[in-house]
Amino acid sequence: MSKATREDRAYEKFVRTWPCVVAVALGTPAQCGGPVEFCHLEHRGMGGARVSSLGNGFPACGVHHRSSWAGFHGLGVKTFQRTFQLDLPAICLRLLKYYELGVPFCEEHPLRGLALTGHGGHKVAAG
Repeated sequence: MSKATREDRAYEKFVRTWPCVVAVALGTPAQCGGPVEFCHLEHRGMGGARVSSLGNGFPACGVHHRSSWAGFHGLGVKTFQRTFQLDLPAICLRLLKYYELGVPFCEEHPLRGLALTGHGGHKVAAG
């Protein structure tokens, strides 16, 4: 699959309605580096066999998606997850479940149950 399907595009649009995962983990969802983008967890360039967007992406602002010093692509998967104490596969799967169930983003439960942990191992999102 080399081109995004209609379903991929719809899913990416849904994910971009959620706040940046790093901002939520740090407790500052309103303060982030620009508009939220869809960040693929795996893609062909990373050796990933899956190229579909479904269940394979998370919301990140431009800084936390692309920057060399704090971004997913600049730091790499393992360092990014360790630095911000994120379980990206769990986040991606939970977002897919929300998409399939039609659960929209709601300020009252931002990223609820997304296996986010903040610095020091404290749970950030209510489950």
